[in-house]
Amino acid sequence: MGILLDFTNKIYFSFSTVGSLIPALFFLLTAAFLLRIENKSRATFHLGIVYLLFGLVPLDYFINFALYDPVSVYTRWISAVISLPASVHLVQFFLYFPENKKTKFADFILYSGWMITIVVWGYYVFVTCQSPKIYNFSGHYWDFDADSVQEFLGIVLFISVICIIITALWKIYHAHGKDVWVLS
Repeated sequence: MGILLDFTNKIYFSFSTVGSLIPALFFLLTAAFLLRIENKSRATFHLGIVYLLFGLVPLDYFINFALYDPVSVYTRWISAVISLPASVHLVQFFLYFPENKKTKFADFILYSGWMITIVVWGYYVFVTCQSPKIYNFSGHYWDFDADSVQEFLGIVLFISVICIIITALWKIYHAHGKDVWVLS
């Protein structure tokens, strides 16, 4: 009983926890809706995965804002890197919507994107395991004191956003007829 009482004494709900829970539920319910559609297209499947992965980010913040303990810093391993696989699947969505004539290229992008994600994630976890934990008073959460790896991760995430934009623009440029209006 003492461990449970000690744990519950470290949980505090605030505006930030509720504000994080609302988008988490929205994203996760949207993902469940998209992923449960029967005979869905590959574009719908990848969009559902995007919502599922992006739903983990505010869920991570919910845990981090609610748990006032240094152990909550480890939820950063989810929120810091989850945008990489989400961007891989968002690129897949653009490649498959409304149709994809280059499935081998899309598969190459999917597998190489996941390989990059695993390498970056492993590097991030390795470096942050050796970093001290600090409490960020301006944001009211625990974090790693690992600015250099977080800067590297920010650059990688910026590149992934550029890849999403380029893929979307490429798909719009090569679209014909009514697909141009649907995509843009």
